[in-house]
Amino acid sequence: MYNIDNISIFDSFATPNSLANTFKMHKELIVYPEGEVGENFLDFLRYTNHIVYFSCIATDKTKGNNIEQKFSHNLPVMPFEMLVHFYETALVIVAVPVDSHGEIRQKLTEAGFKNLLFLNDQMHVAIKKELERRAKIGQISNWFMKNVLSDLENMKYRVAEQQEISSVHEKTFAEYKNAFRGKKVVILGNAPTMKYYKPIPDAVHIGLNRAWLREDVQIDFLFCIDHRSMDDRIDVTLGFNKIKEKVFLSTTLDRLPLHWHSFPEEYFMESHIKHFYINSCGRYKDQPIYSDICHHALTEMGSGVFAALQFALWTYPKQIYLAGFDSTPSGHFFDTDDDEPSEGLLNFPIQKLGFARIKMFARQYQPETEFISINPVGLKGLFTDTYTDDYLQTVSDGV
Repeated sequence: MYNIDNISIFDSFATPNSLANTFKMHKELIVYPEGEVGENFLDFLRYTNHIVYFSCIATDKTKGNNIEQKFSHNLPVMPFEMLVHFYETALVIVAVPVDSHGEIRQKLTEAGFKNLLFLNDQMHVAIKKELERRAKIGQISNWFMKNVLSDLENMKYRVAEQQEISSVHEKTFAEYKNAFRGKKVVILGNAPTMKYYKPIPDAVHIGLNRAWLREDVQIDFLFCIDHRSMDDRIDVTLGFNKIKEKVFLSTTLDRLPLHWHSFPEEYFMESHIKHFYINSCGRYKDQPIYSDICHHALTEMGSGVFAALQFALWTYPKQIYLAGFDSTPSGHFFDTDDDEPSEGLLNFPIQKLGFARIKMFARQYQPETEFISINPVGLKGLFTDTYTDDYLQTVSDGV
């Protein structure tokens, strides 16, 4: 990403459609909209399908603990304080009236955002004309009709699935409600920093997929997502017998109405293997997070860690530690020298957004639970950060 700290307007773009080149150049895009300029820009993003490039809408209107899940144009609305791990890396597209540019620039830079790009009057006029053109030829009405029909179809399957989800989740999760109150829970990912984790005594350990490859860590619970794309070199199922308590296997709901990425039925014959449902349907960013996981599918947001986090919050621990969640395309802690990093397999901006949404959700429903990142990379600054000595030594050595 190039640093565009000093660029304030879209002077270099002749048409709204040329903005797509900017969107494609940046992995992390955030929009800050205000007034008619902001609404028109969001409409332009939505009707041209460029909204998919953006992680969220930033706002300074919500402060303190009075934070609720809100969405606009299929994007989550996130307060500045939840985006601290985006400050250095994200490009903020600022769509506000020109006479507010100075005030908004000061507000965003004081918050900590480093890369700002403002719409000028010329671009706003061009966007309005483009929206008028699309409305005149019927593209906007066709967009609405297509999406309304799609939403109705999704609703039909959601209603049909609800009884099955509730039935399965009651059997899987009900016994764990508030089960770890006052305890420490550690969630173990598979990023390279996982190798620096020092097991925390008396903590409940929840692993993801192949976290059981850490032989020195006793994993109590294992969450496995996305069976079909598992790396064939190390079959995740080989570690099921190493789990102390339960293994949770997902079925992804894709609104087809067929389920996909589900584990074979024979896996569930073992008493310590439980089933749960997770939402995907390709729209990670506008899925709500539910407090009652017994009656709703869990929310994915680009990674299985969020199912584990929702389960951890359900148990109401005092502290949740995150180990091995780098949120960067840097491979896995068990990779060999010949293995390529997993860049492109996961959408890391969506993951980073997911952690921010979990933090916002927890602040509303469980403010007593503290989140602690161990050796954070992409999540630096979002939670309470702590570092192990050997990790710090490795970083100082430039390894």
